[in-house]
Parts: sequence; structure tokens; C-alpha cells
Amino acid sequence: MKKIVILVLAVIMCAAVFSCGGKNSESSSKPESKVTYEDAFEDCFYSMYDNSRIDDFYLYILPKAALDELKENGKYEQYFAPAHYHGGETQAEVNAVIEEVLRKVELTDNQLKAAENYLLRISKGYGAELSSIEVTEGWQIDYRFSVDGQEATMSECYVYVKDDGWKRITMEAEMLETFA
Repeated sequence: MKKIVILVLAVIMCAAVFSCGGKNSESSSKPESKVTYEDAFEDCFYSMYDNSRIDDFYLYILPKAALDELKENGKYEQYFAPAHYHGGETQAEVNAVIEEVLRKVELTDNQLKAAENYLLRISKGYGAELSSIEVTEGWQIDYRFSVDGQEATMSECYVYVKDDGWKRITMEAEMLETFA
């Protein structure tokens, strides 16, 4: 009798999984939700210390259109060769860890506008002319981290650029306001 009850329960569970868990054409056509700023922060941090992911890191510091323009005009390697970012040498393996997020603060509308101006200005500084950028969300993240056992704290901003994703700005929100 116990075996029959277990078998019946198993059949019911399978039926529930297959009837509720399947994808239909409507749900599979929905766009993917964007990555959260917390995920972008973590991915950016670890890509910065991984030689095999240094190009991923660069996608966090400049708009993709600016990086594409630099590649087209032959300046990408001049500024962004993997060895260039780490002082002229390929970075040795390091143990980098985010120890603790100390504070997260949402950016104001004025700070979001300043982030747009900052990204346009820094892109221009690398020789990439962009007509506009739309920043829709932003956060300042204060955190404690360690690299090879040496601890430090950092405050930086992460802003979401429409159709481009999250960008890292290595300054506090208050300092970012100077670009407004």
C-alpha cells in the first residue's frame, strides 16, 4: 500500500512539473531582465583582476560604442592592451576578494546627468566622439576588499547606460556632481 501511495504522489508531482514548468512561446519571447548593479559590481571587480577577462572589465569603464570606435580607428590596443592597464606588464595571479559591502546609495537625478557627462567626456578623452548617452539608474557602492591579503576600502559608482549596461565610475557620487 505504501508503494502505491508513493507511486501516485510521484506521478502527481511529475504532472505538476510538466504542466507548470514548461515554456510557452509568449514567455520565451520576453526580453531578458537586466543584470543588477550588485551583480555588475561583483563581475567588474573580479574581471579587473583576471587577465583572461580584462576585455570584460573594459566594457564596464567605457561605453561599448566608444570601445568599438577605438577598435575601428586602431587606438584600442594603444590604450587597452591587457598589459597596459596593469602598469605595462601582464598581471600576475592575485587573490582579490570583496570582503564586505559597507553602503549602497542610489544616485540622484543630478548625479545621473553628471554620469552621462562624465562618460561622454572620458570617451572623448580617448578619441571616441559619442553624440549622447542615457543613464537610467545609478548607485554608489562603498566596500572593503583585499588583494593578496592587503585590505583597502573603495567608493565608486555604477550607472546603467540604456542599451549598453552597467558602467563603473571610480569616484564617489558627490565628486561625480562636478561633471553636471
